[in-house]
Amino acid sequence: MNNRINEDEVISDLFKSFNQDNVILFVGSSAIDNGELTEKICNLPWSCVITTSKKDGFGVEFANRRTPHRYISFSDLPINLFSRDNLPVIQLYGSENEVPAELEEVEDYLRPSFVKKQAEKILNRVMSRMDIRTRMVVIGYNSNRADEIPVETFIFSWQELRGGTIEFFNSDDNPSEMLTRIDSFGMMGNWQMHWLISQKNIMYKKQFLMMM
Repeated sequence: MNNRINEDEVISDLFKSFNQDNVILFVGSSAIDNGELTEKICNLPWSCVITTSKKDGFGVEFANRRTPHRYISFSDLPINLFSRDNLPVIQLYGSENEVPAELEEVEDYLRPSFVKKQAEKILNRVMSRMDIRTRMVVIGYNSNRADEIPVETFIFSWQELRGGTIEFFNSDDNPSEMLTRIDSFGMMGNWQMHWLISQKNIMYKKQFLMMM
């Protein structure tokens, strides 16, 4: 099975949303390794980009006719998290060779836990800004990777949502396993789940629609 996303299908599905909604791109670590972050995907009019990648210089890929602004700490986040022209690019776990100011005085052995907690705060902040006119597109997500945001953290962050849609394109996670985890957290009553399987592209998309 080919686990890479079909970029034309992603673009076609989102075309109308880009005209009226804020559309967020979540780039999982596997998207970098699998080459899913193509030029065509990067050039779409995203309103915000979030990634678990710690790649130095991440964000330059999105500089076509706009100005990406990179953020690696919670304290530096802009008030307006969504902007197509001044695109916020947020690295949840920071950058490989940069240390946020708030971590400079923290002992090295304690930094991983501080970074993890900060990533949770940032993700919660983004989710709290989403509403019924906001979509998040997730590519390259694999919760089995040590450098990826845990699925439990992802699910709990959805409690901050005021509405909107979260879509997983070609996630490496088992759909039934994620469904079971959501149910175990007592959240199934608040969410509708829709599974769409494309035989042609051998891909699946998961939608979590917040019930208003």
